[in-house]
Amino acid sequence: GLLLWLRSVPPWLLTERYGSADIKRVAWDERRRREEETARLGRRYLRLLLVRHGESAANTRPELIGGRDVQSPLTQKGEAQAKMLGERLRRECLEADRVITSHAVRAKMTAILACKAIGFPMDRIEEEPRVVEFSQGALERKVRTEVYRSDGPVKQGIVREQMFFRPPGLSPDGERGESQHDIERRIASFVERQLLPHPPDVA
Repeated sequence: GLLLWLRSVPPWLLTERYGSADIKRVAWDERRRREEETARLGRRYLRLLLVRHGESAANTRPELIGGRDVQSPLTQKGEAQAKMLGERLRRECLEADRVITSHAVRAKMTAILACKAIGFPMDRIEEEPRVVEFSQGALERKVRTEVYRSDGPVKQGIVREQMFFRPPGLSPDGERGESQHDIERRIASFVERQLLPHPPDVA
């Protein structure tokens, strides 16, 4: 009956547009749980190493909101960190089947420097836009303390919408702001593809 339906988790397609942030989060988690249970039996075994890029020029300005900023290069310290990563992986005898990086300059340089150390061919490094840093829209490169002040619209929006809050406007790179939910869906679509029994371009 109606009472029983209201006491259960409502469907995601309904809550996506009309539900509060709390209800949307619960409905989304339930949908993902069911999808996971259905897909798990058909997946292949995969060891996935997630690597953060070395220090970038944007990282040296913590008072500013960095966001995506795909042109930000590695600093000298960041280059050294990438080389040290590769040397550690070589010492641990790790052999990678695939190396995938976003199109951000800092990520590509980290991949190149680390791969040189482990002897991974440069021409086999793959570029995948779905794994790039999330976009903070028009908030990027603005003063962090001013943007996130407790009485400001951004902080209030985060409290109200939680993981569904999407930063307003476009970034300097022309990208629309993304919510944490947007990022989860984007990254999940990439990971799920790799878990298929026969992913593309893999012998």
